[in-house]
Amino acid sequence: MEVELAQREIDIELSIPADLPALTSNRAKLDQLLRLLLQDALTHLGGAKRIYLGASMVDGHSGDVNMPCVHLWISDDGEPVDESALDHLFDPFFQRGTDPRSLGTDLMACYHIVHLHGGHIEARNDHDGNTAIHLYLPPERAGAFAGAMGENDLQSRIAATEDLWNSLQRG
Repeated sequence: MEVELAQREIDIELSIPADLPALTSNRAKLDQLLRLLLQDALTHLGGAKRIYLGASMVDGHSGDVNMPCVHLWISDDGEPVDESALDHLFDPFFQRGTDPRSLGTDLMACYHIVHLHGGHIEARNDHDGNTAIHLYLPPERAGAFAGAMGENDLQSRIAATEDLWNSLQRG
């Protein structure tokens, strides 16, 4: 990925405070999460040249549970995603654009990694007009937090994916 960033002359602007607490979670999965998020940003960057990656500690998030979380976000200066498509970015067969690499499988994997770490992930167009992926992770894994963060939503997405897969196999 470093080679592609250099070849395309992509700048990554970091905004991460030095006193951000460490996450007590599966390091390999978090590395994979970051790689998938960066790959998704590169796939949809178009002619833009900048990716923004930041983190901060927040008292809560936009989900159902209000507790301290590490808030991570990634955005770029490429074309924003239409508001009507934002909820579909984490669906595995949702294609954004014409690039076949733009299927939602990378972001679906991110959704599952974040959920399994007791967190919450969402996409939205921020005040600067850029589409951003926001992740909220508890500094320490908390089972109660994970259960409250949309277990039904996760099960619904899995069931919808299975239904779609079955219909594709029959069709």
